[in-house]
Amino acid sequence: MDPLSKSDGCAPTTLLSWILVRSSPVPHTPTSCGSRTRPAVRCASANAAAASSRRAFELAVLCDAEVALIVFSPAGKLYEYSSSSSIDDTYDRYKRFMLAEGDTNKGKYIANLQMDARELDESESTLKEALRQIKFRKNALQGRTAGVNIEQVTP
Repeated sequence: MDPLSKSDGCAPTTLLSWILVRSSPVPHTPTSCGSRTRPAVRCASANAAAASSRRAFELAVLCDAEVALIVFSPAGKLYEYSSSSSIDDTYDRYKRFMLAEGDTNKGKYIANLQMDARELDESESTLKEALRQIKFRKNALQGRTAGVNIEQVTP
């Protein structure tokens, strides 16, 4: 069965609409959350962290993905969630992936830097030429250019 489908006829059609539907507050009673209830959360930041953890859990289940979430509250309290055995395992997997991807991304990064340097060189040349023309015109207007009349200076 499609995880996005519901039997009540108002099934969300996309992942985003499913997340938005699930983001609306739902009372957590034994019937709406299986056989367990969630305790009431009194602190607003703890409530936000709990909601984020629920969304991370839902994303992990819906997409069959490994999800890790780390949240620091404004008071500095740490909240964490991991769909795998631990956040460290997920973070280690992320680091291994980034190291493997780093080689290919490094080449793209260097190519972009070289392209940016080439574009800057072209801009510098264009600006130098424009400055030379402006100085020449200024000197002509001030009568400092010998043998050149004003018609030759104006475009």
